[in-house]
This record gives sequence, C-alpha cells and structure tokens, in this order.
Amino acid sequence: MLQTVPQSTSVYGPLLAEYVERTAQVELPHPIEFAENHGIKLWGTEGPCRKGFDHCLCGGTGQLAILHSIANHAYTVIYSGADLSKTFTLGAILVPWWLTRPDSLCVITSGTYQQLKDQLWEECRSNFERYEIQTPPGMAGWEAPGGRRAVLRSTKKQAYFTGFHAQHVMVLGDEGHGLPRWLYKTITTAIGGTNPNHRIVIAGNPIEDIGPFVELGTDPEWNAVHLSQLDYVKHAKAHGRIAGMDLDLDAPEKMIAKFGADDPWVSTYVYGVPPKPGAGVNVLFSQWMFDDAVARERPTAIRGVALRCQVGIDVASRGSDRTVAYWRIGDHVRKLLDVGQSDADHIAPGDWDRWIAWLGDQLDDAIREQIPASPQVVAVDCDGPGDGLADILTSKGHPVVRVHFGALPPKGAAAELYYDMRGWGYWHLSQQLREADLPPAEDKLRQDLLAVKPTYKAATITAARTFQKSLVGKKKGFRTIVPKDEIKESIGRSPDNGDAAMLTYIPLDPVLVPGKRTSVRVDPEVAAYWKSGSLR
Repeated sequence: MLQTVPQSTSVYGPLLAEYVERTAQVELPHPIEFAENHGIKLWGTEGPCRKGFDHCLCGGTGQLAILHSIANHAYTVIYSGADLSKTFTLGAILVPWWLTRPDSLCVITSGTYQQLKDQLWEECRSNFERYEIQTPPGMAGWEAPGGRRAVLRSTKKQAYFTGFHAQHVMVLGDEGHGLPRWLYKTITTAIGGTNPNHRIVIAGNPIEDIGPFVELGTDPEWNAVHLSQLDYVKHAKAHGRIAGMDLDLDAPEKMIAKFGADDPWVSTYVYGVPPKPGAGVNVLFSQWMFDDAVARERPTAIRGVALRCQVGIDVASRGSDRTVAYWRIGDHVRKLLDVGQSDADHIAPGDWDRWIAWLGDQLDDAIREQIPASPQVVAVDCDGPGDGLADILTSKGHPVVRVHFGALPPKGAAAELYYDMRGWGYWHLSQQLREADLPPAEDKLRQDLLAVKPTYKAATITAARTFQKSLVGKKKGFRTIVPKDEIKESIGRSPDNGDAAMLTYIPLDPVLVPGKRTSVRVDPEVAAYWKSGSLR
C-alpha cells in the first residue's frame, strides 16, 4: 500500500522542497549534477559512450557510469563484481533520478520478495535519508510531491508489471539472474517501448553463462555497464572509501593470484564480466531454468532411438529425513517415490533393518510399475544406510550403481576438474537441466537446487585423479558445491529431492563382477559429454 508523506519540509528537508519548485522547468537537472551539488559522493570514472551517444560518458566505471547511462539510454544492464555493494549502488542511482524527474514512477523488483523488501528497499531508504528524506520502515512504496511515486512489485504475477502511467517510469530490477524470463519481455513491451523518457535498469552479479540476464549484454538495445573490483580499489586508494562499500581492498589481487586472470570466477567476481559459455560460477540452477524446464515436453520414447533410462535414489539417514527417488528417460524427469519411516506405521520406530527391507520392496514395485522402460542404471546414495538398500535392489535384479558422494569422481577428466562425486554430479546436472522436462509441482526440487551453490576446493592432484603423470603433485582449485549442512540451513531440511534428481543424470554405468558387489565405471557416452557438454 502506498503511503503519502505529509507536505512538510521537516520531513523532506530543503533539498526536495527546492526541486519541487522546479518541476515545471523544461530542462531537467542531470542526476549526477544533482547528487554532487548536494554533497553525495559517487565513485567511478567517466569515459566515451561505447554506443557513440553524444554527451554520454557511460564508458567509464562505477556509479558515475551508471548514472550517465541512465540519463542517456533507455535500457541499462549492470554487471557487478562481488562485494561492491551492488544493492546499495542501486539505491544510490535511483534516488537522484527519482528526485529530478517530476511525475515519476519507480517500480522496484528483485528475484524474491524477501530480498526486495529486506535488502533492496532498505538500501533505497538509506539513500533517501542521505538526501534528508525520511521514509517510515515496512511500507511497500512511497509517494511524494510532484507526482513522484515508488512501488515495490514481486515477480509472482505478470499482471503486477502492467498498467503503469507516468511521464517518467523507471523499472529497477536487482538480482537479474533470479528474475523470470517473462519479466524481461513484459517490461520492455509494456513499459520500455511506450515513452522515450522511461528507463529500465537491471543489475546483478553475472554468475551464469546463459540466460536472459546474460543475454542483455549482447542485445543492441541494451547498454552494459561493468562494476569492477579493480576500478573501485583504484578509486578508494586515490579518494578514500565510499560509505556503504565493504570490499576488502586486497581481495581482487588475492583472487587473481589464486585462480589466474582467465578463470571464470575472476571474470565474474573481480571484473564483473559474464563467464564464457559452460562456466557459470555462483549459481548452478536458476529460477528461469525451472520455468523453462516445466514448460518443455520431452518424449519417453523415440522410434529407432534408445533413450537412456536411469533411476536416482537418495536414502534417508536415521531420523526425520525422507527417501526420495526420481526416474529419467532421455530428458523426461519424474518423481518415483517419496517416503519417510513414519509412512510404514507397521514397523516400530528405530527398527531400521525392517524399514530398509520394506523400502526395497516399495522401490522394486515402483520401478517395475511406474517407469515405462527398464532402467540401465539405478543409482543409490550409499553414504549412509544406502548400502543395505543397494544389496536388496541388486538381489531383485536391478542394475545398481553405488554412489558415495564424498568419493573421487572417475579418474581422468572428471577427477581432474571436480573435487568429489557430489560436486561432479551437481555441476553435470546444471548443464543437463537446461534441456530437461520437469513436472510443474516440483516445489521441493526447485528449493533444493536453488540452494546449491558452487565453490572451489584446493587440493593436490594425485595419481588416483589423472592419467597424466605430468599433473601429479600440482595443486589446484577443484570444482565442488557448498557443504550439505549449509544447504540444510538455507532450506530448513535435507535436500533429498535435489540429490535424487542429480543421481538420475550422473553418468555412470554398472559393471557386474561375479562374486562381488557392483562397482562403477564411466558411462561410454561420457566422453561425448566432455567434448560437447551434452549427454542424453
């Protein structure tokens, strides 16, 4: 609900009162001039516009380049390095534009409403206060003299982004990688193309290698501004730190020394430049990825083509965890089973052996009755009690692969790049999900995978990891994901759905050894995956 602030200079301060008097003028003040004339320190540099616009100096860096872009370009995308207080910067650029434009409406949005309300709007409020404007906390918008309005909009419904009417409209979006694909089309169609005074600004860390946010950087209608840690360090050493900025000034050089200047993490975190295709660095899964996957329809059978059928089972550890299983044929992914020990009310709590035996029967029936093909692989998480379940399923004739998430990936390309099986499986799933067909009601799977963040872990290359003797003994950063406890803390439970779905894509095949348990080898198709980045 919008709240109107009383007509009082004690609330607005003399600044806004002065500019309310100037709302009728034809030539509007430049936002940078407005900010600097009132003691607001902006960081960055000015440089010639990359698109050749006269009198535009958006070819520089930092907040100065952003405000030049907003003053001269209808569409601006901001790619920010890490720890540059991007959200604070959005507030810093919003307020001077908003105050210098009469009859202006600013529509503020973000990937989630919680982030919008608790972070982006709070940073906007803190920047209002720098201009002596007080805004009561907890509101969903604000209204001021001269027809100036600011409203918060969640991305829950498309209708929230239509029907805006004002002489100057700005849509300000944060966490661009978390915004749904439909939003980009809606705002450019309904808002951006209706009035040359309107502005659309989308900002975020360029942590994905594909998707609508990254695509803006190559769209000729959009002007891209990059926020680099090195530029801020140079500015801070020359002029002092900027209020609201919390970057460790030694961090950029440390990261470059650790990973190398060409590493995708350095590109993203230091330079604010999107990584090359196939090298997404901070999120493996995004909201738009799920939206696309739910909208797809993939076949479970193609005449003359044998589609891979694989089952993934994440086995509950003792307690309240649940055992979850998914199946996949080609890129068609569906849930097979989701049970907890409480679902077997005829088994006494704590009688784990009977529970595992009952679970084996349930899974055997589900595999035979629900899946329209015989699986080539039944991948079972064996870090906890899964070994017993794997024995039961093997005895029932299923092609079981035992997966230990903490173990090394297969020797060769996988083990040379990835720290452990868990990291390898999730990084692989992030590539395959871009072509997957998911059911619409997989909210838990969505939550699980959005909580999975990639990271690097330093270790020495051993002979168990590589066939190349020249690599043995060298230390490097291996790809993996954040610890499971961190994911549990984020979503409040174990990521059982994510682990099970990941196991449906992990590229392993069973090798049956007489008299021994099933071991694993790399799927014959995995070589094609490493070459093409695609495995069906």
